[in-house]
Amino acid sequence: MRGSRFRVASGVSFRTVIALLLLVCGQTTMAQQLTTRQLEALSPSAANRAIQHDLLSLFEPVGKVERGMFRHLHGVSLTTRTFGTEYQLVCQRDTVTLWYAPVTDTPAPGADDPVAPYSVTAGASFHIVKLAPRDLENARADVRQAGCAAAGNDKRANWFAAKNARAAVQGALILNAAVAALRQGILRAEPCPNLHNTEVTCETAILAHGDMAKIDGIEQCAANPGMICYRIDLASSTALTVTALVVGDALIPGKVISIAIEEYVVVT
Repeated sequence: MRGSRFRVASGVSFRTVIALLLLVCGQTTMAQQLTTRQLEALSPSAANRAIQHDLLSLFEPVGKVERGMFRHLHGVSLTTRTFGTEYQLVCQRDTVTLWYAPVTDTPAPGADDPVAPYSVTAGASFHIVKLAPRDLENARADVRQAGCAAAGNDKRANWFAAKNARAAVQGALILNAAVAALRQGILRAEPCPNLHNTEVTCETAILAHGDMAKIDGIEQCAANPGMICYRIDLASSTALTVTALVVGDALIPGKVISIAIEEYVVVT
């Protein structure tokens, strides 16, 4: 396929175009193994082909293209193969969404108008196979970790959004520390007036949801000096806000100071 060009004739359906693209992507399954010097020596046109080839090689095969509830196709997501982060057995994959829009200003009703891509967005997600605090502070792990390759093939693996691997690890650590403190009775939850089940305590509700395997997303929140705060979404139904002491730029948080729970109102 090297150096070939495709011309889309009038009358060719969008589905046919997608099928051709997926055929090309499917044949680009392995990155070229060139040295840095070899890549630097490429001509501009050869470099363009090589880098685009390598880019496509990162992604898992695209599934069925669907427009959902929209009249026209809005976006198609492509996910990279799983790779390791700087932390042992903390894995990452990236999702790139290719956004589409109709090519005319006044598209007709239905899904038969041509659409074309106009933008991409990207986000990272993480899966923690195992958290070993003693191995985290001096992180030196490699992107090629057997445990992460296996996680990429595990349909049961829980993946969640975070800004980066450090936030993913620190958020998970603070969640585990807070749950442990609740179980030991040395931490009390803040008032949680919006619990759906008013017969349970805040602590009971947190312990029912506070599992690392249920994390949907981790986001850092504002905190006073010497403290760190994370908002942790769990099981698409609950959010915990946890603050803890932290020394400087230390990854592992200190004593957990507070925890609050919020249950989402699920509209069906």
